[in-house]
Amino acid sequence: MKILDVIIEDAEAGTTMAGNIASVAFPLFGKEKMIRRAVDPNGYITPKKNKSKVGYVHPVKESIQEFNPEEPMNPTIAIQGYGVLSLKGTQNMIVKELKELAQRAERGQMETVQYLLKNAPIMSKINAVVTALEELEQRRKRGGKNSRGIEKR
Repeated sequence: MKILDVIIEDAEAGTTMAGNIASVAFPLFGKEKMIRRAVDPNGYITPKKNKSKVGYVHPVKESIQEFNPEEPMNPTIAIQGYGVLSLKGTQNMIVKELKELAQRAERGQMETVQYLLKNAPIMSKINAVVTALEELEQRRKRGGKNSRGIEKR
């Protein structure tokens, strides 16, 4: 019997039309996922969960993370997309990477140099160092106890 036949069916005295009674077969036991699939196999009724996004919840500002009064010219800085390093260590790392890029350029590996300049975190490191040096300069100009030992640029 087709659905159209059930809907059009004429009722006789003492019988109930199929269209007047509706029933849903809902499983009572089992895993929640399987029960939901039995009732809503295509997922139209149940709301979708928001998927968490990968990455920073709050963007990291490239700045001085921790100031060391014993070594005022070597604070710990945050580098977006890389981590937290000391200022001098980051400067040494930048010099080393730039020397390596210069050697690759001398060998004629320009595609590699272009790729590394575009995709490697060297620009983030340079920006973090410049920002940290500017913050140190501002701290030196303000004066006070925390400005001791900070050299003029």
